[in-house]
Amino acid sequence: MRINTRWIQLTIVSIGGVIAVGSGISQKLAAQEKAQPSSYAPVDIHEPFASIMNRMSAAKADIMKKQIQLDANGLKTEIDSL
Repeated sequence: MRINTRWIQLTIVSIGGVIAVGSGISQKLAAQEKAQPSSYAPVDIHEPFASIMNRMSAAKADIMKKQIQLDANGLKTEIDSL
């Protein structure tokens, strides 16, 4: 049985083309991902945990006070709209 070399060449060229197009698309997508801003917070923390805990614990009272005011205003707005 004789192997047709033309088909082998065509197959090799086709596979090479698919690989070239695929790598071009993947590089373009990678560049787009780098350019897009992320909504995720950075994970690279340079502050010790104890320092973060103390800072957040000190701010907790003010945050709770503001949240209670927001909740009260929201409830008042909902009652007024009824």
